[in-house]
Amino acid sequence: EMQVGRHSPPPPSSPAPSPASSNPWAVGAAWFFTSAVCSTWANTAFLQYFGSPLGHTVVRFVGATILSFFGLGPKRSLAVVRRGFLYAAQGNGLVAMVFASPFAQLGLLLFLANFLNSVALSTTGITLTYTVKAAIPVFTVAAMVAFTGARYSRSIYASLVPTVCGVALASASDASFHALGIAAALASCASQTLHDESAG
Repeated sequence: EMQVGRHSPPPPSSPAPSPASSNPWAVGAAWFFTSAVCSTWANTAFLQYFGSPLGHTVVRFVGATILSFFGLGPKRSLAVVRRGFLYAAQGNGLVAMVFASPFAQLGLLLFLANFLNSVALSTTGITLTYTVKAAIPVFTVAAMVAFTGARYSRSIYASLVPTVCGVALASASDASFHALGIAAALASCASQTLHDESAG
């Protein structure tokens, strides 16, 4: 058994569990309240008042960054930024950090997904936008088949048919149909799918 001498550093202690891991029900309830209740109303109100999908997306990302800074703490937040600049120094400068870093690529895909979602909300409304966004499982299966060669059972493909038909019927019959909004919602689905598959 290893003996710890007088001048030896103490063995590392295991990190204390974070509040999120110690109380997942509270985190889940907070997420549901802020996402399903507050976010729906706040997104619609912002877009109706300001009319700027880009401004809406920037405000959401800046707000999330500020909350993350306080959630992680200044020391850990600065460490994340430092790792990004170290990555840039080892590559081709800031261009490498932005375009080669996998975290930057994930951030760009997430930004596009949210921006295109805001465009769809501002043009077609919340009902049709999230009806189209329900087709994300279709995009996920299509991406896995196209990029990884995955194959699924017939029951999986059959389960996607009601989703496709439902989105098509809702889009064709909704009075708020707008070609730009539908295209933005579909592109948002594609961006979100690429983000999720890249992150996984």
